[in-house]
Amino acid sequence: MGPVHNALWRLVIERPDERAADVLPANFVLDRLASLATLALSIAKRVVRLSPAGYVKPPTDELWNRHAFAVIQFVISLTLYFIVFLSKMGASADLSTPTFPTLCLVLILFMLVCLTLSALSFFLDRYRIPLLTLVVLFGALSAILPQGDHFYYARKISEEPAWSKNSSRPESS
Repeated sequence: MGPVHNALWRLVIERPDERAADVLPANFVLDRLASLATLALSIAKRVVRLSPAGYVKPPTDELWNRHAFAVIQFVISLTLYFIVFLSKMGASADLSTPTFPTLCLVLILFMLVCLTLSALSFFLDRYRIPLLTLVVLFGALSAILPQGDHFYYARKISEEPAWSKNSSRPESS
């Protein structure tokens, strides 16, 4: 993620005017990531208007570099998550070995959850709302709503499954 982050930082934060001139086909993916990062930063700046203290440099009203860093890391992680997810979705029909292990998808999801919860914690600290309160409310709400439940229908099988017919069982006497 380091080289991708450095390239995005250069394109989005340091020299955003050069990105418009650089439309080489080799940089297509990087340009799309830069567009996503720019969009995420503009959304972050809108959210910051609710509580700018701690997010922006006082004389310039620009986002602090560490907040921009976290937004870019979130965009990279989210993109990587969708790439791995889509590659695993395509590999599910094929019975060959998957390109990415499922643990990779879980670890990227943990990274996204960690980045999201730390951003929420920083934002809610301004209003003195503990993050744990929101986590507990989310858990309680998902437990109360019926959409959180899933039911499997069970029915009796009328005949013996095909895989058990071919198995050789010892005859009991």
